[in-house]
Amino acid sequence: MLTLEDVCRAMKIGKNAAYDLLKTGKIKSIRNGRTWIVPKRALEAYVMKESGLDLIDPMVQNNP
Repeated sequence: MLTLEDVCRAMKIGKNAAYDLLKTGKIKSIRNGRTWIVPKRALEAYVMKESGLDLIDPMVQNNP
């Protein structure tokens, strides 16, 4: 589990940008009172989706 500050450090973004990603649901998270909790896999999924790497299926091989 990651905190908002962890997300900011990992993505090299500010708190406002991180809050926007969490509030809009682009990064799946849980809010516990005033604290945001982000599962590591949720951050990884967001990065993979935004980079386009989630479209690559590692089971598919190109054999010429």
